[in-house]
Amino acid sequence: MGVVMGGALRIPEDDDVLQAIGVSPEIQPDGDVREVCLSDEAGGELRLSYDPVGRSVRTRWLRDGEVILDLFREGAVSVDIRSEGKDVYFAIEFMGDGWSGRMNVAVFPTISIKDKFLLV
Repeated sequence: MGVVMGGALRIPEDDDVLQAIGVSPEIQPDGDVREVCLSDEAGGELRLSYDPVGRSVRTRWLRDGEVILDLFREGAVSVDIRSEGKDVYFAIEFMGDGWSGRMNVAVFPTISIKDKFLLV
């Protein structure tokens, strides 16, 4: 079950994230933004942060400290953590005037990112 902070963006409970992936989101100094940090066997690091008040999500993928991918999106309406079989991923929904989008950030068994942005 997610929590809505300030009526802005539905996010997962910190305990639900911990139970699903074994890592609890770090609460950033401003008190609203949460960041999940994960590493893979190949030296990669995934940093997923979500700001419920700003309705934004940032996904950064680093390899040996070098940024490979840095995605920032506003207009987020929900961040959920889901499990399907052996796969665990964050499902992030976005919506705005005339557009919608979805980003799936898989965290187990391997890290991968799928992003869709559609005009509606």
